[in-house]
Amino acid sequence: MWYILLTDVYCSDPINVAHSIVEGLESRDPVTGLFKYATVLRYDCENGRRFEDGLTSNYIQCQLHGVWNQTHYTCQCKSAILC
Repeated sequence: MWYILLTDVYCSDPINVAHSIVEGLESRDPVTGLFKYATVLRYDCENGRRFEDGLTSNYIQCQLHGVWNQTHYTCQCKSAILC
């Protein structure tokens, strides 16, 4: 039987979302430069922008298989006047 040590599961750099601010980058492992399993990062769109679903904030999480649960987000201008 195989066992996965959850402390050995990491995700590489998170997705880059233009016109957003990312919170949680300080949780990067100082030794490996990677993000440990279950790390959650928050993306906040800049003023006047929203994600496709209309929210101004979204999250991604490092999954058990070492990849982020979300690979694409876009902060879109909600009004041409605001952006």
